[in-house]
Amino acid sequence: MASALVSEDSLLCPVCLSVFTKPVSIPCGHNFCMNCITDYWSTLSVLQCPLCKEMFYTRPLLRVNPVIDEMAEKVKKSAQEMLLSSAERAGHEDVLCSICAGSKVSAQKSCLMCLVSYCQTHLEPHQRISALKKHKLIDPVQDLESRICRDHGEPLELICRLDQRFLCRSCKCSDHKTHETVSLEDEAEMRKSQLRLENNSMDQMIQEREQKIQELQQSVKTSRSKAEEALSYSRKVMTALVQHIKTEFTRLSEAIETKQEINETEAESFIDELQAEITHMKKKKLQFHEASLIRDPFSFLENVLPLTYNKPQLQDWSAVTVTSDQFMIQETLAELETAVREEVSTLYDINFRDGKEQRISLISSPHEDIVSDSFLIRSGPPAVYQLRPKKQKTGTLTRMTVGEKRPNKPNRTILLVGETGAGKSTLINALLNYTMGVKWEDEVWFMIAEEERRSQTSDVMVYEIFGFEDETLPYSLTIINTPGYGDTRGIEHDDIISHRLLDLFQSEDGVHEVHAVGLVMKASVNRLSEPLRYVFDSVMSLFGKNLEKNIIALITHSDGSRPENPLQALEAANIKCAKNEDSQPAHFLFNNCQLEEQMEENTIFRNSWELTQTNMDHLTNLLGKSNPQKLVKTAEVLNERIRLKACIQNLEDRFELAELKQTEIREIREALKQTNHRNKIEIEKILSLLENLEKEMKVLTAEKEKWLSDSYQHAVRLEEIALKADSASTVAHLDFLIEKMKEEGDTEKVQKLEEMRREDGGTEEAVQA
Repeated sequence: MASALVSEDSLLCPVCLSVFTKPVSIPCGHNFCMNCITDYWSTLSVLQCPLCKEMFYTRPLLRVNPVIDEMAEKVKKSAQEMLLSSAERAGHEDVLCSICAGSKVSAQKSCLMCLVSYCQTHLEPHQRISALKKHKLIDPVQDLESRICRDHGEPLELICRLDQRFLCRSCKCSDHKTHETVSLEDEAEMRKSQLRLENNSMDQMIQEREQKIQELQQSVKTSRSKAEEALSYSRKVMTALVQHIKTEFTRLSEAIETKQEINETEAESFIDELQAEITHMKKKKLQFHEASLIRDPFSFLENVLPLTYNKPQLQDWSAVTVTSDQFMIQETLAELETAVREEVSTLYDINFRDGKEQRISLISSPHEDIVSDSFLIRSGPPAVYQLRPKKQKTGTLTRMTVGEKRPNKPNRTILLVGETGAGKSTLINALLNYTMGVKWEDEVWFMIAEEERRSQTSDVMVYEIFGFEDETLPYSLTIINTPGYGDTRGIEHDDIISHRLLDLFQSEDGVHEVHAVGLVMKASVNRLSEPLRYVFDSVMSLFGKNLEKNIIALITHSDGSRPENPLQALEAANIKCAKNEDSQPAHFLFNNCQLEEQMEENTIFRNSWELTQTNMDHLTNLLGKSNPQKLVKTAEVLNERIRLKACIQNLEDRFELAELKQTEIREIREALKQTNHRNKIEIEKILSLLENLEKEMKVLTAEKEKWLSDSYQHAVRLEEIALKADSASTVAHLDFLIEKMKEEGDTEKVQKLEEMRREDGGTEEAVQA
């Protein structure tokens, strides 16, 4: 009924262009799949309709429209029934005898020579007469003419595995004589064997995914149970605390609920994907089953060949689960309750000032306002608090802002780059605490950046610290944190970082100048290993030459001793950077133990803190004196690298395609030499094909010359503007260009490229030394 009243097009979601799944209506009257409109809104800061762009200032309540949902389900069911019925008709045709007069009798065989179907009675001459016995008999089919070669009028008894075409004996001896050909019976038997293997494999995969669905559903139940236990225990503890703690409980409850919603949404997403894979495989299995029922090899292959035999792109679900470990908070809350009760009990203790005065010193701390707007991660000393910065996400850029920007106040910007695990996040938190004026005696530590072991984002993070000008520093601070280079996600992830930085430098509300670039590296580096060399290579290849004097080394996990090995690694890698008075790379030392528990009798941690504070003094003093460098040149470097890579890829594609076309032209010219058995029409077709191929080759040659020239220009431009033009990827591009330029005979450009390549050779020798 639904399909009779409305067309299928009117039941398509405007976002996913598929028949509605859980259709919902929004206030402007347009309909969408619930998941589609929810995902669309999640990317916007202001809610609006994807079609008419009407804006909604409150999030509309979404409910499934039962009428549209019913019509959509009927359309889906009707389409599935049509698919099944067409498959059944393909395999069960009723063929009648062509000779019988009057009432027709079902045919037993069809003759490919006579092009007639015979019942058992009229088939008798083909079984008795010697000349007719030589005719090709097959199981009865309706369209016998389709079994005859149009070019030679002979039965189609073979199949070409290269071209996937049916052939007669003459076809095999002409156009397909160099191709692999087999009989229809052999090919059909081979394909049926493949179907049996595919069916067995899919049965196993379906079973595994059904089991995974059960595991995920059970995980959700367990997660919900633990979430409820966590909420219940949280209520019991928080009701015993003061109003401030009650406020914190509300936030904790929201966090648990949000995490559970994330768990449920994630599990639903997993289940939907698993169901989709199961549906896909069941549909494929049904198609295989229907095809396998067809006895006639020709009909069987005619139905099977269009199908794809490659295994579908399925995910590995073995490691997927929904964790509930984040709800194991009871022990932490019990400790919090005990600590609060002890603090309250001291108010009635006459010895309060003797034993507890130091423990509550934060009541009059200069950081009291900040603490009140943060949440406690760990009791101290030092007490660790997570700030609640203003978070703004625009595309792939995330901006975290602490405080309010003051007009007419100077700002300094530092960009941090380095390998994964070098300690960039800890360094950002140290810069934050230094800017806020946190001292060792305060026994407190604030965090704004997640630890690197927990962060796996590809986004560039911009941290803005306002409101502390003239307290510790005469300026506000902007810190740009890039994702770590050289992690397990590979070169593709590192390329994404370059694109993210380019977006940041080119966007209107992005960052357009920096005062320093901090190359973050561990003090434990003892040599220039290949992974570290790759990181240095990737990082330094980002920047323009104007940034050389602004690049400094920030050495983390330092014990205060002279960092001989890291400095030697920088020298060996030929890193172009600012130099100190000893003509060595300008560097600053930092310790990463600020989060360690403080002990009065242990002076090691205090000395480490003071080491970091002293080097923060030097670093921020340098930032105050540094001249800002525009990032226009760096943005151009990033653009040139992206364009060079694209040109090389296009060039490689053109060379590969040209080789294929050359091979086709050679084969056609060889075929033209053997014209004895070809008629005039065939020869004219071959000549026309050859002419078209030669025209295509001319176009390809012109395109190769264009991409080769463009690639050369980008490589030369990089040498002119890039701080490190000879990155590993660029060297590979140079080798490719040199090879192709030699083939073109352009000696001048070959000489220029080889000179650029030799410069990298010097770098490699320094690295090996």
